[in-house]
Amino acid sequence: GKKELHLAPLSSPSRSTSLDLDLDRKKKTQNSIAETAAATICSKCLKARPATVSRAAAALASLVEAGCGETVLTSLLPATTDKVPKAAAAAVDALRSLLSAFGPGPHLPLQPVFKVLPALFESKTGAVREGAKAAAVELSRWRGASAAVRATLLPAVPAAARAAAAEAVAEAEASSN
Repeated sequence: GKKELHLAPLSSPSRSTSLDLDLDRKKKTQNSIAETAAATICSKCLKARPATVSRAAAALASLVEAGCGETVLTSLLPATTDKVPKAAAAAVDALRSLLSAFGPGPHLPLQPVFKVLPALFESKTGAVREGAKAAAVELSRWRGASAAVRATLLPAVPAAARAAAAEAVAEAEASSN
């Protein structure tokens, strides 16, 4: 005879533990791949030609969409202070586009962004300063994040750039209401 296959019911503790372990393993593998990919994209592709930079931003967005936003930010935020001005500007622009597409929340945690963004307002590169202002404006457009921008981010912005940033945020909030 034939042997019958006996599976545990879906509600059994052994089955749910096995599924949890599989999901944990899948998530760890996904984060490991995303970490390698994001690090390579941020270190190599953001310094390339414009078409490559736009593809790199799209790849980072795909990684965030796959649930690896924190991993992407771990590689992207240090790239915003790259010594190559073109790469730093591209990283800030990628950050702004990610904030525009996904907003703050489960995909992109705010705390790491709030730690890095104020220093970008002091950058020697004009494109980085403008990108930082655009990222702050983008954050202020999201419901719930605008109060955090006013309370946490704007006071941390250097005094020289604070007025311009506050004005841009106020304009964005007025236009979204």
